[in-house]
Amino acid sequence: MQEYKECTGDILPDPVPRIRNIHIGDIIKTVRKVIEEPLEIRGRGRHQVISETREYEVTAIYPHMIQTRDCKTGFTRCFSYGELTTMGLEWQGEQK
Repeated sequence: MQEYKECTGDILPDPVPRIRNIHIGDIIKTVRKVIEEPLEIRGRGRHQVISETREYEVTAIYPHMIQTRDCKTGFTRCFSYGELTTMGLEWQGEQK
């Protein structure tokens, strides 16, 4: 762990939170919602919401982001610490 020092010489904690609760091989599930409007009735208030669940396998972990691979298509995607916190997979502070 890298140490950060004030101009007075006091050691400060690492200012950026790091990913600690995700491991290589874990599966992350996300839900993607798409609103679809057919061309013939576009703008008339009739639309359809389609939910699609995606599964990603963690392939690499970096201090502030993770790299994943879509289990269905094989495409890679990266998730930042902020996205993982929003999904509830990572948390700030001490966990009791």
